[in-house]
Amino acid sequence: MVKRNFFSFFFILLIPAAGMAQDWPQAFTIELEEVTYTEWPALQSAAAASHNGRWFLLGGRTGGLHGLFPPNTFPLDEANQAIHMLDPQTGAFWSRSVYELPDSIAVPLRATNAAHVHIGDYLYIMGGYGQDMDDSSMVTFNTLIAVDLAGLEPAMESEADIQPYFRMLRDSVFYQCGAEAEVMYHDGQPLVYLIGGHTFTGEYTQIGLGFEQHYRNNMQLFSIEDDGATLAITAPVTMEDSLLYHRRDFNVAPIISKTAANGEALVALSGVFQYDANLPWLNSFEIFKDADDSVRAVMAEMEHRFNNYTCPVMVMYDSLLQRNHLLLFGGISQFVYNTATASVVEDLNVPFTADISVVTRIDSAVDATTAYTQDLLPVRFEGLYGSNAAYFPAPDFPKYSNGVLKLPEARTPLLAGYLFGGIDPEIPNFGPSTATNTLYEVWLTYTAPIASLSDAAAEDVRIYPNPAQDFISVFVPGEGKVLLEWVNVVGETVQTETVFSGMAATIAVPDAAGVYLLQITDMAGAQRVLKKILVY
Repeated sequence: MVKRNFFSFFFILLIPAAGMAQDWPQAFTIELEEVTYTEWPALQSAAAASHNGRWFLLGGRTGGLHGLFPPNTFPLDEANQAIHMLDPQTGAFWSRSVYELPDSIAVPLRATNAAHVHIGDYLYIMGGYGQDMDDSSMVTFNTLIAVDLAGLEPAMESEADIQPYFRMLRDSVFYQCGAEAEVMYHDGQPLVYLIGGHTFTGEYTQIGLGFEQHYRNNMQLFSIEDDGATLAITAPVTMEDSLLYHRRDFNVAPIISKTAANGEALVALSGVFQYDANLPWLNSFEIFKDADDSVRAVMAEMEHRFNNYTCPVMVMYDSLLQRNHLLLFGGISQFVYNTATASVVEDLNVPFTADISVVTRIDSAVDATTAYTQDLLPVRFEGLYGSNAAYFPAPDFPKYSNGVLKLPEARTPLLAGYLFGGIDPEIPNFGPSTATNTLYEVWLTYTAPIASLSDAAAEDVRIYPNPAQDFISVFVPGEGKVLLEWVNVVGETVQTETVFSGMAATIAVPDAAGVYLLQITDMAGAQRVLKKILVY
């Protein structure tokens, strides 16, 4: 049975609320349609991967938010003890018990908040927090589990033996929970970035007694060497930083970057906890490779107020305006939108939220600088959705090699991805919660922004070369589309072009030699700039 519910929002609406997106040109629209399969398992905080149109989810929890006071804050009966394969097209699903595997693999597969990466046909699951082998105590695991998705898929369908498709090794590199892992390619080879996290031994309690906890304060870089039989890793490179990497339960996402040597970077967003307060970090940082192949992490100039904990993140790049847009769906947030007062308020209890925000990274059109902003979208989830939910990209949406969506390709509505599962709380703070099997489709449409030339003086428009023979490069300040019209000496418009401002555009000159006025007009027709050009 499928439960359907549809709602949509246009990215930019004029809403008089602090923090609401209201001053940007409209870049895209998002439509969310709930398409929940009611028979599917409810799950949160799982390691997830998509392969051959099927989704695989392992580990995590089948209950809601963990308890705050002992005993039994992470009960074993709420640990996910199954391997799930879901088909979002048909609603079919298959589940197998982890106890079909050796205990050395089954036990860490019951853990929650493990880091994971998907490389080729393999899902690699690292560490996590859960009950140990004899179910007597809570531990952090030091395991790397390789899951052969290509082999597991037909085994799940046919009820064949699944054990051949799981392998495991132990190493202190993986001794963590709450870390985030991503992959960037160096010289064509995947390099794993394991960022932040902590180790936690003993039963969790909010009063801070009876357990041992240590933040890792580092990022470790390594390659996974896997020929399908032997599993190993290269010697890790460890980068220490007691500010940047002192965080857990955050989000890390790939972006397109003009400043990185290979055109790609990672952004780590918010997370918890600060040294002197049980509050999220209100900052974020970039990780990228320099031309000499060294890796750097640099703090982003932005106050990250919304969607501070792990939640689904969808990343799009607008190549025309040179902007990354990172959509953060719900979760847990220190700042939330108050519908009663139509304003953003701070809640130091850090509640579950229905808010959806967009982090935008803006590349300068003229130099190597970048700027970040974060704004709330003017539409919220109907419930408190998103915490520890999974994001699955739609397979047919055009993407860059690092998985970032090519935003301008969505000239008509395209299915961009899915949101699945997570925690379903009844109230924002200190209330009961469960895991959910809610499923959303995310539809995306690119809408070209309209430029304004009201502040663009003629001297700010740059044209080269002039005189010109075949082509010219035109740079118009601002953002959005502008109209270029070639007008000859008798006042006839002989050629027109539509280009985007804020970036250089190369256009052909008219065929006939002569003197022309290039008339540059914003799409509202409110402002014109004229430039005289000699064509020979």
